[in-house]
Amino acid sequence: MQLPDGSAQRSEQAREAPAADGSRAWSRASKRRAPRLVARLAWALVRDRPAGVGERELERALAGGWQIHAVATQYAPVGGGSYHWAVRDSLGRRWFATVDDLDGKYWLGDTRAAVSKGLRTAMDTAFALRHHAELGFVVAPVPALHGETVRRLGSKYAITVFPFVHGTSGRFGAALSAGERGQLVEMLAALHRSTPAAAQAARCPVAVPRRGVLEAALRELDQPWHGGPFSEPARALIAGTAGHIQNPGPRRFMTRPGRYQVTVLPVARCWADSAPCGHLAGRAADLR
Repeated sequence: MQLPDGSAQRSEQAREAPAADGSRAWSRASKRRAPRLVARLAWALVRDRPAGVGERELERALAGGWQIHAVATQYAPVGGGSYHWAVRDSLGRRWFATVDDLDGKYWLGDTRAAVSKGLRTAMDTAFALRHHAELGFVVAPVPALHGETVRRLGSKYAITVFPFVHGTSGRFGAALSAGERGQLVEMLAALHRSTPAAAQAARCPVAVPRRGVLEAALRELDQPWHGGPFSEPARALIAGTAGHIQNPGPRRFMTRPGRYQVTVLPVARCWADSAPCGHLAGRAADLR
């Protein structure tokens, strides 16, 4: 499989010889590669299509839920954590359909029902910010025939439809110009002023999703992991940082010497979408 850096993904089973006890023996070089291997695996997975959901299933869902009769659909392997299609309907309108795997968003809940509810709350919030608070920079979902912003697609998936927006997505690490930084500050200020319009937004507790699974993994670092070719790289990665995971402690940063101090408490980070902060640069006419 070709990867973003131009290299090919090879099986770690072919590169690492088994140890005497049958487990994989990982060298220091392997441990250093572990974060990169995990990142490459994530890149490869989001380029795959969801099992059991093809163009036929997508078209049925669009017609039944939104009366969007697709004449052309194109899978868009972009972003991470969701699956996307660009759609053109019989009236020439363009849409952007997103399918989410309800088994793959642990930060929203431990069951498919809880994840589906979390998705709907998030999309309802975006709709309220766009249409009630009149924030034109929020790209909100298009409600289905009965008003839902999210509909189930079988037992495992959920589907959301957005207007197709022409623009250029941002890139992680790219420096913003002074004008772009000013626009970002204005948008953040407008967003916070619109809190009353998003009263239904869920409060997210500061907690580690599936903490029990993580604690079990920390207890089993002295045993081989046999879940797949990336199990041992994951064990090596966690073993090297187990102390920080179990007792990270607060971190303090000085923004200006002697003036401001910010204390950041340990918070679990979730990898969701690869669109940096949802930033999208486009013509104003395209966002209305």
